[in-house]
Amino acid sequence: MNILYDHQIFQAQRFGGISGFNASPLPKVAGDAAIYYDPSNLESMIYAMEEVAYSTETNRALGSAGPLREAQFSWDHCARETVAIYGK
Repeated sequence: MNILYDHQIFQAQRFGGISGFNASPLPKVAGDAAIYYDPSNLESMIYAMEEVAYSTETNRALGSAGPLREAQFSWDHCARETVAIYGK
């Protein structure tokens, strides 16, 4: 994954919900902190974008999930997981 791209996703999540297509690295980075759409399906894209733009509840939930997801990519988290693997 591109670290710069990951950072941009985390920055966007600090402002609320995000949407993106499900055929990109976005699902691996954003996890359950985003709404995904099929890039070949216009209705799917419209639904995802409107959900993020107009649903206060969805935007709040995704916005809260963003920092939790970002924490899973911290160096501390990486170090703990690496120690856990090599400690076995």
